Amino acid sequence: MELSEIKSIRKSEIDALAASPIKRKLKKIGYLLRYGMPFNKFIKYTLSYLFALPLAKIKINLGSKAVREKYFGNTGKDDAGGGNGNACYIAVNIGNAGVGDAIVAIRFLRDMANFVNESNKTKTGINGNTGNGKDELFKKADGMEAESSGNKIVFDIFYRSPGSIEFIASPLTAIRRVLDLFDYSCLHKFYDIDFRLNTFFIKEEINEASRKKLSDKFPALLKIIENIKTNQASLEKYIKTRPFSEGILSDDVTAMGLSRASYLNYAAGIAYSFSSSDNDIGKWNKSGIGLNISIDSTATTKFNLKDVKFITIHDGWDENTKISDEISTKSYLPEMWSELMKLLKSEIPGYTIVQLGGLGNGSDIEGVDLNLRGKTTLKEAASILSESSLHIDTDSGLVHIATSLGTKCVVLFGPTNAAYCSYSEGCFRRLTRAHLFLLNN
Repeated sequence: MELSEIKSIRKSEIDALAASPIKRKLKKIGYLLRYGMPFNKFIKYTLSYLFALPLAKIKINLGSKAVREKYFGNTGKDDAGGGNGNACYIAVNIGNAGVGDAIVAIRFLRDMANFVNESNKTKTGINGNTGNGKDELFKKADGMEAESSGNKIVFDIFYRSPGSIEFIASPLTAIRRVLDLFDYSCLHKFYDIDFRLNTFFIKEEINEASRKKLSDKFPALLKIIENIKTNQASLEKYIKTRPFSEGILSDDVTAMGLSRASYLNYAAGIAYSFSSSDNDIGKWNKSGIGLNISIDSTATTKFNLKDVKFITIHDGWDENTKISDEISTKSYLPEMWSELMKLLKSEIPGYTIVQLGGLGNGSDIEGVDLNLRGKTTLKEAASILSESSLHIDTDSGLVHIATSLGTKCVVLFGPTNAAYCSYSEGCFRRLTRAHLFLLNN
C-alpha cells in the first residue's frame, strides 16, 4: 500500500475520532493504561480527581476572597478576574507535557510578554493576518499599538512537576510562579485569561469579568486570542485527537512552512524572536531558541568534568512515546548505541563521553566513560550540557535544553517528522566522520 493511501485512511480514522467525544475519551484512557501511565499511577490520579479535587474546589470556593487576595493582591489594585489594576494575570496549563514541550511553551510566553510589555515603540510585530504561514509570521506588520508602559502581564504556569522546570521558567520575569498541575483545577477561574497549551493551543478562555479591563488596557491580548481561534481552526480536529494524530499534525504544520518551535507564534500572530531581550524581528537568528536558563555552575566540578573535554549522550527512549509494549518513537537500539560508542572512541579519542538522563528513560549505554544516568538533577544536567562540546540524543527534552544553551546537537530521528521537531542545521547536525574530525581538531 502506498504511503499516501495509508495517510488517507489514517485521516479518515482521525476524522471519525474527532467527531465522537466519547470514543476519544475512551481511546485516550485505554492508551494511558497501556502505554502512557503505569496502572498504579492511573488509579492514584483517578482517585485524586474523583475525591481530592472536588473537596479542594469546595474549600477554595468557600474561601474565595482569601484565595484572591493571596494570589492576586488587594481587590481593586492588581486584582484578577475583573479587577481594575494594570496587571493581566494569565493561567498557563502546560499539563503533563515533557520538558521539551515546556521549553517550547515558555519560549512562546517570553515572546508574548515582550510584545505586550513593550513600552518604547509605537508599533509591534503582531500579525493579524491568517493562513500565510512562516512568511507572514517573520515580518513586521502595522495596525497594533504597543501597550502603555504601566501595563504588564503575569503568568502562573501549572505543570506536573513544578520543581523540574523552575530553573527554566524563573529567568523570565513575566512568570511569577510555577504551580502544581493539581492546583490548576481549583485556581484557573480566578485569572483574567486561561491558557492550556504545550506545542498547540488547547484552550484560550477569557474571564468575562475581565473583558473590559482587557479591552481598555490589553487590546493586543484580545487580538492574539482572536488570531489563535482563526489560525488554528484548520488543525482543531487533529489537536483534539492527540496523541493519535501526531504524524498528521506535524505534516500539516511543516506544509505551512512552520515547525514545532514556531507554531505557537504563528497561531498567535506575533513575531518569533531569538533574543530574550531584543524584540526586533529583523535580528531574529535561526540558530537557536534564545531562552535564558538558570544553570548551576558547580555541576561540572561536582562530577569531575571541570577543564575536561567531553561530549554528552542520552538514550531518549521515552515511556510516554511508546507505540507498543516494546517500541518507542524516540528509541535507538542498545546495540546501535554501543556501535556509536566505538565510532566516537575511534574518531575522537581525546574526548570523555558522558551519559545523561533519568532512570525512567532509556538504559545504560555500553562504552561510555562516565555514566551519570539517574545521578544528576535536571538543572545539573543542564549545567553539564552548557559545557559539552557536542550533545548526541534522540528527540528528547535534553535536546531543547542544550539548544537553549547554544550547545550543538546531533539528533537521531526515527518515524517522527524531523523538519517539525528540529530547530535548524545551525543547532542540529548529521553525524559524519567529517564533523568528528573537526571536533577533534
